Amino acid sequence: MVTAATQQATVAAEPERYRFTVEEYHRMGETGILGPEARVELIDGDIVTMSPIGFRHADIVTNLSHLFVDRRASRFRVSTQNPLEISERSEFQPDLVLVKGDEPLGHHPSPADVVLVVEVSDTTLRCDLNVKLPRYARARVPEVWIVDVGRDAIERFTGPKDDGAFERHDRFGRDDEIQSATLPDLRVRVREAIR
Repeated sequence: MVTAATQQATVAAEPERYRFTVEEYHRMGETGILGPEARVELIDGDIVTMSPIGFRHADIVTNLSHLFVDRRASRFRVSTQNPLEISERSEFQPDLVLVKGDEPLGHHPSPADVVLVVEVSDTTLRCDLNVKLPRYARARVPEVWIVDVGRDAIERFTGPKDDGAFERHDRFGRDDEIQSATLPDLRVRVREAIR
């Protein structure tokens, strides 16, 4: 028979997880614990392995990068697969980030520094929608595009809310043109990005 005391002992016997901060995560990289070849992100204090980049994913990131650079007109910088500090315990490496202004920040960008985040999702769609997207909303990233590689579509999320949702969600197919909500003159034909 399981008593309340037995249940308490069982609960107390389970190990407590240690969650890393972004600062500790960076130190691991500086000291070589995480080598330069490590493809990882920090999500809520956990170090999570990233999926390998497939050729289609790489092509779409390259296409969007070129399109964004061509249209930037010194309003933003294009950061490709670099760190974005979401919170004290989360640092993602989105595929593309449009960073405000044209000058280097001197630090990894945070949500206050960005205009738009793009995640290209081939094998990572579930994680990008269910894990990363709510954290982007809570961190107040103003606009997120998720490229759904399997369906040749781009989903646009705008109006971040504290509860982890976005006020607006729009889907654009291969024959559509997507317009940024934060940079209204930034327009991309989906077929240009997803060739």
